[in-house]
Amino acid sequence: MGYRPVLNPKFRLKYASELFGLKLPEQEYVIFGSGTLAERGIRENADIDILVSQKLWGELAKKYEVIDGCMQLSKHVEAYKEMSHVFDVDALIEDANIFSGIRFVRLQDLLAWKMKKDQEKDKKDVVLIKNFLAKRS
Repeated sequence: MGYRPVLNPKFRLKYASELFGLKLPEQEYVIFGSGTLAERGIRENADIDILVSQKLWGELAKKYEVIDGCMQLSKHVEAYKEMSHVFDVDALIEDANIFSGIRFVRLQDLLAWKMKKDQEKDKKDVVLIKNFLAKRS
C-alpha cells in the first residue's frame, strides 16, 4: 500500500511530507501526540512523533543517532521505541486508526497516556480530547 495522503482533503498533519519522504514501512509505526490531534482537527501539531516497532527501531538505529530514547529522523519527525507510562507499542500500532493509509494512535489511548503524564500541556490536551469525544457521542 503506497502513501496517498493528498487524496484526503481532511488530512491536517503538518510536516507530513517529511514523514512520507522517509519511506518508512507503514505497518511498523504509529503517529502519536499532537499529530493524532491534528489529523482529527483538534489542534495543530508542532512536530510529528512516531512510535516504531522493535524491528524498525533496529533498522533506524543503524542510520540515526539515539539521544535519550529518541531519534531525530528529520527536522520535524522524531521516532521513539517506547514512552513512559505507555502500553504495548506493538498493540498501539496494531490497534491504530488508519487515515489515508497512515496509522494514528487511537484517541482513547492518547487520552490515557496524557492523563498519566499529568504535565501542564497534557492537561490542556486532555480537555481538548474529552470535548472532542463528547461532541462525537
